[in-house]
Amino acid sequence: MEGRIIPSEPGILDEDMLQIAVKQQVRKGKAGHIAKEEGVQFEGVQSLKLNFRRILTIENLWHFTGLVKLQLDNNFIERIEGLDQLENLQWLDLSFNNIRRIEGLEKLTQLEDLTLSHNNISRLENMDNLVKLNFLSVGYNDFQQLEIVLYLRRFPNLYSLNLSGNVICEDERYNMFVGGYLPNLVYLDFRRIAQSLKELAKEKYDFAIEKQRYNEEKLLEEEESVRTKAETLALHKVAFVHLLDGPSFFESMFTEDTVGLQFLALPGVSDVFKSYPLTSLLLTYKTEFTEVCQQLFQFGLDQHRMREFEVTSFTESMNETKVENREVASLVVKNFNIYKRKVFENLKKITDDDAQEQEILLYNEEVNNLQKSLLSLEIEMVDRLEDASKDLKRNTAEMISGFIENTRTLYPFADEYILVTTCVILDFYTMFTLISFEYVVRYGSLPTSWKTVINPTHEKGSKYDPLKYILVTALPITVIESIIGTNIRKDLFPNSIISDKH
Repeated sequence: MEGRIIPSEPGILDEDMLQIAVKQQVRKGKAGHIAKEEGVQFEGVQSLKLNFRRILTIENLWHFTGLVKLQLDNNFIERIEGLDQLENLQWLDLSFNNIRRIEGLEKLTQLEDLTLSHNNISRLENMDNLVKLNFLSVGYNDFQQLEIVLYLRRFPNLYSLNLSGNVICEDERYNMFVGGYLPNLVYLDFRRIAQSLKELAKEKYDFAIEKQRYNEEKLLEEEESVRTKAETLALHKVAFVHLLDGPSFFESMFTEDTVGLQFLALPGVSDVFKSYPLTSLLLTYKTEFTEVCQQLFQFGLDQHRMREFEVTSFTESMNETKVENREVASLVVKNFNIYKRKVFENLKKITDDDAQEQEILLYNEEVNNLQKSLLSLEIEMVDRLEDASKDLKRNTAEMISGFIENTRTLYPFADEYILVTTCVILDFYTMFTLISFEYVVRYGSLPTSWKTVINPTHEKGSKYDPLKYILVTALPITVIESIIGTNIRKDLFPNSIISDKH
């Protein structure tokens, strides 16, 4: 064909190839003349034929946002890619290529007709977003298991399916299996499915289909639950309230205290700790802390909704301003064009040179007025957009300031938390020293497991400052053993209070 570029070796779909392909499809006459004079506008192309062009890689299609039909068959394509911008695509042919995997179709939500026959595909996958799919041709591929058909149950609009030329077609169950598990299917391998076959298939696979339907519904519920949790988590993070809905934030402060968790797991320690007087005080604080966190959580969500409203209002205002400006400018240009046609008609009728010159002078003056009017409209639009932007910035700053101030108001007991924690740690040290003393006196030494689990993690500074300890429950065993091994024995042995045996 004249003008067609067929590369000698398979290659990338480039701009030159696209230009030629589009020009070949432009009709002769007015449309062809416009394309020739003004160039090809890719955005307006609705159908594009790119078959038999030795294409190896799909690229440079992002201009074709209005494309409805795309033909890429009989090439050397190995991977489905580069189609994300074709959101209006309804018909796609990728047959007779070297494709091994179905992918890259996530954005094609309007796709109704998909042809992938004569490739090397072995699985039906990654088509979940093709909710409007009604025709699918995947004949002459590499499908080995009949059960791959079950994937297609998620497409309620699918009425025609072609699987001919695959190994699964040789299975004696083929027609009845497909007809039973895809009850909405009308055509299989380009032949109408008999109603009698559907009835037999329903009778044969009724129990298995019901079980399959139950499993699918359960899976959908699980997926919906996971999706809902993910969306909720994303909302909480963007609203800066992550972990504030409940005791999670309070508990997260102790998750890294592995030594403390190991210590509490030792025999008898947990019971001693539960009976400790300040335990109830700590639990009370946890409840109060959680209540404040929930207040912050709700306040953060409210603030997020306000920010979203501000952004939405700004976007709507910006779009309205642009549309209004465009409409007014279009009306100005339209009125000028009406005037322009009248001037040109008058010039054809005027024979006097001075009169023609006067008419042209008036026309040039109107052209200048048109330029001034359009420029004035542009300046007015920019000013309105700048004002809206300033309002958004000011309102956002006020909300952020209010959020911070309210957060500080709802958190007045930070000092109380430090005090409570300090009391708990210091008193717990005292309690553990007494417990350790009892163990040494009674059994001769501390339990080996206690020595292994509990390591001193005190940093520089006052040892009575809980903030100087990396781990809340870390205990200086070496100090305790020094007190017991040196001071206590020094006082008790000389006075014969205890003996070596003791």
